Amino acid sequence: QEITSRLEMALSSPSKFEAFYLNICSKTMHEFKRVGRVRTAILVGRDLAKFHCRRGNFDKAEELLLELLELFQSDKWSHLGMSFFLIEMENFD
Repeated sequence: QEITSRLEMALSSPSKFEAFYLNICSKTMHEFKRVGRVRTAILVGRDLAKFHCRRGNFDKAEELLLELLELFQSDKWSHLGMSFFLIEMENFD
C-alpha cells in the first residue's frame, strides 16, 4: 500500500514525477554498482543523461556520459566508444 501511495503522489504533478524518477534511477544505479553490475549502472546513467539533456541539465548529463565513455575506453573500445558517444549525442533531440 505504501508503494501505491508513493506512485499516486509521483503521478500527481510533473515535478513530483521528475523527483520520483530521479530518485529511482539514482537508487538503481547505486544498487547495480554495489552488486558489481557497473556496466548496467552506466547504461541506466546513459538513459538518465538523455533525461537531463532534455531538461537542460547539461552538467549532470555530461558527468553521466563521461562515465559511459570511460567504460568504453577501459575496455579498449576507444574508437567504437567515441563513435557510439557521438551517435548518442546526435540522438538527444
